[in-house]
Amino acid sequence: MCSFLTIGVPEHFANSFAEIFGRGYAIHWMENASILTAFPHGYTTRIITDGHCSCSFYRDPKARTDEVDRLLRFQNKYAKLRWSQAKIDRAIAHIEAAHQRGDRINSAWLGLRADIVERLSELCRLAGSVAAVIHMYHGEIEKVPLTLKRTPICDCGELVARAAVLAEDEVLHAVSRKLDSHC
Repeated sequence: MCSFLTIGVPEHFANSFAEIFGRGYAIHWMENASILTAFPHGYTTRIITDGHCSCSFYRDPKARTDEVDRLLRFQNKYAKLRWSQAKIDRAIAHIEAAHQRGDRINSAWLGLRADIVERLSELCRLAGSVAAVIHMYHGEIEKVPLTLKRTPICDCGELVARAAVLAEDEVLHAVSRKLDSHC
């Protein structure tokens, strides 16, 4: 069970995968029917991995919501114990600091990792458009039917913000506004 990041570009830019992701990443051919249907017509797709999978490229944006919920539970617990607000605030600050020390690498980003987004942005500028989706697979990646959610198309310049909130199985589609009429 691993996550895989599938990226697509217009077919005539297929060689761009190696140009942008060739160093430090593994590029694998991918033709999952669900993904091909969700991506724009005429796209070719590849899976980008760290050599094994794409798990290290993505952190679920819901993780921040889970952390907020956890801190609220602590706050409610301490309030029931009739602690003062100042004491509750100090305890919460101590919990947050301990969590950040223990999870410094992972707490720095959510969604797609910054170096992946940087390369997606380069690919978008080069090819004029790009699509991406991350999925946690439980079977053969090319045969598993997926239920993907299309999100509104964004500009290549908006990739950083959109990738930070990208949920699993959401299709991120970005275009260069210069080429928007051609996509």
